[in-house]
Parts: sequence; structure tokens; C-alpha cells
Amino acid sequence: MPSLLPTLSVLLLTALPGLSSGTNLDPNKFHCVSYNAASQTGVFRSNMPVSVNSTNIATPSAYAYSEIKSYAGTQGKEECGTSAFTKPDVEPYVLELSLSNSLDDKNGLLASRAFWSQTENYASGRVAEWPIGLAGLVPPKDVPKFKWKSIVNNMWEVDQLPSRVDSIQEITKLGYAGLFPDSVVKNRPLIVLIHCNAGCDRTGEMIGAYRYTTTNLSPKEMYALDVQECGRAPNYYSTHALEWYCIWEFYNSGKGEKLEDCIGFAECEPFGDCEPIE
Repeated sequence: MPSLLPTLSVLLLTALPGLSSGTNLDPNKFHCVSYNAASQTGVFRSNMPVSVNSTNIATPSAYAYSEIKSYAGTQGKEECGTSAFTKPDVEPYVLELSLSNSLDDKNGLLASRAFWSQTENYASGRVAEWPIGLAGLVPPKDVPKFKWKSIVNNMWEVDQLPSRVDSIQEITKLGYAGLFPDSVVKNRPLIVLIHCNAGCDRTGEMIGAYRYTTTNLSPKEMYALDVQECGRAPNYYSTHALEWYCIWEFYNSGKGEKLEDCIGFAECEPFGDCEPIE
């Protein structure tokens, strides 16, 4: 697929303060976000996919490939109503979209890169690194409102939320057969796994943006799902990135009833934790 796969590129980011650390792949943070029956493509979220049985986190054996397939089967059925990822006659293809950066999340990234670089795993999936974390450094409430439109149209050079959300939508529409039209296997389910380290902040940012664009959820409802699926709210950086994305959608697609709703779903401590506004 020429238009998308070359953009799944590696960009190394400096670690930012406040980005949470994760441990092993947590089934409680593994969720089915959406499922396209026509393409047999599921979008999932998780924390860093590292195996609980790992003794050396920077090796291929540390990568939680078996757990990804198992949890996708379970959560696909429970949360998205599909058994596509438990078919005995065909193995799902895993497209891992990692939002992690090369310093703060080094060990998990090394495990992922090591696993997918092995020749015997080429047919099972691939990883694309989409590091994010800069869009929410300054909250909208600290910027004069007349500047919002100009800012949201010029702020996505690193986080790239609008174009990433477009890419995820295109991937889910095309599925495995569209991504790999020359493959002899056509009817293959596709697992799109989006994650950061802890599975809460940057994952919440990307999944929240994707959900806000592709559903009729309000900003508050979108954020509530992030909190529910992670167990806590996205942090200062990711929450404010979601506010800016909501504003971008308001100006560029006319989404939302009131611009003020984009800054009315959470309260954050400066550079710290956030809480949803009930």
C-alpha cells in the first residue's frame, strides 16, 4: 500500500517529563476500540507489549506476541462482538503502532524491534513507530482564544494527530488485503495495536482523538472512555493535546456544538495528573 506504509516511519524523540512507565502487557489495559467487519480489522489499545515471562526485556523472547493474539481474541469478542481473531484456520496479522519514544521506553522498544526484525516473524506482522508527546505542553486555557485557530493549524509537526487518525481510518477500511494486495492470503484478520508504555497517556491521546473523529461521542464521553479503559486519566500533556485536537476538529470539520466543550472535560495539575470533570 504505497500511500500509507512508507509513512509508518521511525522518529526518535527525547524523553519528556511526566511520561508514565509501564511493566508487562496488562490484560486489564488491552481493549478493542473498534472493528470493521468488511475488512476484518480491529483497532486495539494496550500498554507496552512485553511478556510477563521475560527475563531479558531487550530480546525477541520478551515480546508478548502470543499474549497479543490471545487478548485480541478475548477482547474482540467481548468488546467488539467479533470472533474474527480466534479463527483456527487463519492467523491474524499484527500491525503494531508504537507511540513510545527511544529514551523513556527504550527496553520495550528494543524487544519490539528485535522480534519483528527476525526473518521468521516477517509474515506475522510489523511495527511502526509513531512517537508523540509535544502537542499538550501548553493548555488552550493559557492561550488567548483568538489565537486558537491559527495554533491548531500549525502545531502537529511531531504528534501529527490529524494525519495519524486519517491513516488509522484508512488502514481499518482497507484491512490486510488492502495493505498487502500481492499476498496470497486475502481473508486475513488484521490486529492494529496502538500503545505507549503505560497504555494511558499517549495511548489515551491517540485513541481519544481517533474515537472523537470516528464516533458521535462528545469530548467528555470520549475522555471518560480513556479513563475507564486505563484506570486513570491521561496526564497533563496528553489531556491538553486532546483539548487542542478537539479544537482542531471544531475549526476543520465543524465537529462539536460549542468550542468551550473542548476545554471542559478535565482539570489538570501543572505538568501532572488530571481528573475528569463530571
